Amino acid sequence: MLDLPPASPRPAEPPGASASSARGPIAARHPSMEGNALIMAALLLAASGVAVVEGHRAVTRRATAELVSTTQEMREVSDAIYTYAAMTGNLPCPAAPDATGDMAGVSAPNGTPGALTGCAVLDGIIPWVTLGLPETVTFDRWGRRLSYRLDEALAVTGSLPSAPTPARAGLSICTIPRGSCANPARDRRDIARAVPFLLLSHGVTGAGAWRANGTRVPFANPADETAAVSEMEVANASGTGDGAGLVFYHLSESRGAGRTGRNQFYDDIVTLPVNPKTGTVLSVRDLRRAAGARDPDPTPPTATDTATSAPAG
Repeated sequence: MLDLPPASPRPAEPPGASASSARGPIAARHPSMEGNALIMAALLLAASGVAVVEGHRAVTRRATAELVSTTQEMREVSDAIYTYAAMTGNLPCPAAPDATGDMAGVSAPNGTPGALTGCAVLDGIIPWVTLGLPETVTFDRWGRRLSYRLDEALAVTGSLPSAPTPARAGLSICTIPRGSCANPARDRRDIARAVPFLLLSHGVTGAGAWRANGTRVPFANPADETAAVSEMEVANASGTGDGAGLVFYHLSESRGAGRTGRNQFYDDIVTLPVNPKTGTVLSVRDLRRAAGARDPDPTPPTATDTATSAPAG
């Protein structure tokens, strides 16, 4: 029988030795592995951040494209209204948003042909049938009707080539938040007057817009401080604007407390008519000249009597 020498006793582990060191160098975590893990985590976070940024950019590009497309569409309609007024001597009235059948898309005036006395509907939509346009141009890119606002006095038969009645006709356009424009009689550069008409998209929120079925997108409760409601948007949704002065608002998108303390969120998109000869915003005086008036307004206009101080888009 082979006599083997006794096995040497296993040396005791030094105090403080870890279990991982007992498993040898392969099982132990190498410092470079921890560094690689941190690098991978950083790369994953960076990739996630890029995805979020690119997603935001895609949403921004889509919103910008919708804005540009809607504005271009309103420009085409505005040109058609200008042509109609120049040919007939008066602006067309808005169409009733809830009209059906043969009356859908037809201008809704008061009076009889050749003796129109005003409009039956003021907070209406584009009369696409009267203007000879396809119905598709009456919608913004969010699928809601565009609104059409005008001074009713300019829809009276023969009102454009005749002497102005009243002497200062047209809409007043305020380019600063409500409160500063409460008195349209003030001589302010931020109030443009004598704009014959405007077209309006009610923006992403659609508050105040008419739907295709003739119902209206409601506003939130104005008493709710957190509600996305604006007195400026309420004024734009009205056929007479902010009171009897026919004041409408043309601002960049904004959010913030107004002087009333209510949430003054605003995302309406307003398009003012453009004088095709000068490229500036069309005034009542310009439109009267286009309709054949020899002396559309004998009183020389002041800076705020024309629409040139307001942006065209």
